[in-house]
Amino acid sequence: MNEQQIITFWFEEITPAQWWQKSDEFDAMLKERFSALHQQAINCELSQWRNTSLGRLAEIIVIDQFSRNIYRDTPQAFIHDPLALALAQEAVSNKADDDLSEPQRNFCICRLCTANLWRSTSRHNLYLKTKQVNIPMNLN
Repeated sequence: MNEQQIITFWFEEITPAQWWQKSDEFDAMLKERFSALHQQAINCELSQWRNTSLGRLAEIIVIDQFSRNIYRDTPQAFIHDPLALALAQEAVSNKADDDLSEPQRNFCICRLCTANLWRSTSRHNLYLKTKQVNIPMNLN
C-alpha cells in the first residue's frame, strides 16, 4: 500500500462524517484493511513518505486517525499522538502543507489544533497559539 492509496481512501472513498462518528462497522473495516500499515507507521517504517506533502499527510492520517479507530475506547488510541503532532508541526514549519488542497491542509493542521485544545480550555488561548504558527482558524 502506498501513500496515494491512503489519501484516496481518506478524502474520496469515505465521507468527512465518517472521520468523526463512532461506528463499530467502520472501525472493524479500517482495522482489517489498515492494521499492518498502521503498525509500520508507528514503527516509523514509512518515513520515506515524508519526502512529499501528500506522503507526510498520509502518514499523519495513519498514525493519528487510524489509531482512533483501531484502538477505539482504549488508551492505545492516543499513545502515538506525539509522533503525529511532530509530523504536523514539521509540515507547517517547513511549509510542506502549502501544496496540499484546502481540505488536506486543514486536516494536516487539525492535528495541531487538537494538541492545543487539550492544553488549554480557553478558545482565546487556542486562537493565540494557532496564530503563532500562522494557522487560519474560524472560531465562529
